[in-house]
Amino acid sequence: MNDAEQLFDEMHKRSIVASHVSYNTLINGYCKVGEFDQAVKLNERMKMGNVEPNLVTFNTLLSGLRRSRRMVEAKKFFLEMKA
Repeated sequence: MNDAEQLFDEMHKRSIVASHVSYNTLINGYCKVGEFDQAVKLNERMKMGNVEPNLVTFNTLLSGLRRSRRMVEAKKFFLEMKA
């Protein structure tokens, strides 16, 4: 994950705009290694960068949070997805 984070930060430094694919790939990686707080923070960073979460983003977060039994947070994202 460190290499992926460094690459993501390097993209930002070079003014390369991250896409849904970039964000979703990193969010998925965080979820796979159990770093759900990092995945949630990246979701917020995604929105601040004017990239709205899409179906892949929500499915990845919901699946990861469900697997870790963080149902309150999962419900928050589910409700955000419905809006």
